[in-house]
Amino acid sequence: MDTFKTPQPSESLSSYVSRIRKKLNLTQFQLADAAGIHGRSIWKIERGLTVKINRRTLQGLAIALGVPQEYLDALIKGEEPAFLTSSA
Repeated sequence: MDTFKTPQPSESLSSYVSRIRKKLNLTQFQLADAAGIHGRSIWKIERGLTVKINRRTLQGLAIALGVPQEYLDALIKGEEPAFLTSSA
């Protein structure tokens, strides 16, 4: 996996989705289309205006961004993915 897709420590879901989308050179509408969700949903997610995100949306986002869904799940909970916090 591309290292730029790894969540940064203390990164929010909104900043993560925005950062990865831009690295992939996608517009919000292109990402929404690839994720199978409404274009306005990406706008809301990137601005932190979405309180709850359903499983289908998360799955679509993970696939469209090319990241494990666990990354998104952890960011929603305000946690760092387990591999970032485990000691080697």
